[in-house]
Amino acid sequence: MKYSLRTSFARMVLVLFLCLLAVTIAGRMVTLTGAWEYCDGFPFCVPDHPLGWLKQTHMFLAGVAAILMFLLLRKAWREQRHQMVLLPLTTILGVMFFGQVLVGAIQVIQSYPPHLVLLHTLTTIALWVSLLLLVYASGLLAVDHEQAENLDRRQRVKDFVALSKPLIVGLLLITTYGGLVIGAKAWPSFSLTMWTLIGGALAAGGSSALNQYIDRELDRNMQRTAKRPLADGRLTNAEGLAFGLGLSLISYYVLASFVNGLAALLSLAGIIYYVILYSLWLKKATVQNIVIGGGAGAIPPMVGYAAATGSLDWTAWILFAII
Repeated sequence: MKYSLRTSFARMVLVLFLCLLAVTIAGRMVTLTGAWEYCDGFPFCVPDHPLGWLKQTHMFLAGVAAILMFLLLRKAWREQRHQMVLLPLTTILGVMFFGQVLVGAIQVIQSYPPHLVLLHTLTTIALWVSLLLLVYASGLLAVDHEQAENLDRRQRVKDFVALSKPLIVGLLLITTYGGLVIGAKAWPSFSLTMWTLIGGALAAGGSSALNQYIDRELDRNMQRTAKRPLADGRLTNAEGLAFGLGLSLISYYVLASFVNGLAALLSLAGIIYYVILYSLWLKKATVQNIVIGGGAGAIPPMVGYAAATGSLDWTAWILFAII
């Protein structure tokens, strides 16, 4: 394969790369010159010093980059839905981009907590690695579709909901809320409850989607599962993988930003346990897979407990053992 910018998708990726490079350079200049002091409005301000225009330029470029990122995501899900590399990679890039914006804003509001500072730094590195990979991969793999496929949007929504296994998600949220109440030793606040359950739902839905992606070939051979979206071919393999990875990554940003770092890490551990340990290994290695793999389903109450307390003690481990 030869690298080429013949497709509109590859060209858009390159434009996004150049725009983000300009945003990064402008942001660094704002930091070095202290330009933020001369333009304190958001997203627009009236600079009272020439350096203020530098910050205004940085915010303008960031806005352009956000629009480009949204358009690229839309284009990927419309035109690259069969591409096993491009669609998941673009989705991950988009989640990290907007996650970076979210974490950057929240860490300022919360006076730069260490876990968000670390997450912001790691996201920056991962974002640039992903972007460089996408620039290269899009020049090799992207295809142009002059006319988008005629898809039933209502059916697709139903299929994506089915991919997340909403019944299982609901059951896991019940145990999450139980851990939240026990940890708080009272009725937790609406805000804490909302963000914990949203993050938990996204994590559980993402894990379920990844599980169906892994089991898609097996599902085709069983009557009970043959009509699942991936097994039946209503969604492409790339869509299933991208959807699962996207939800899982969003869940981490939500929990880390609005709950706490420990809850986010526990949720991530649950995803890894279920997807890698259970779905990829145990399910094919031993008939005891459900018993051992059940540990993944016992993590949500620990997430709730950690969300309320910011720590784990013997009570949290008892909840894990009970489930």
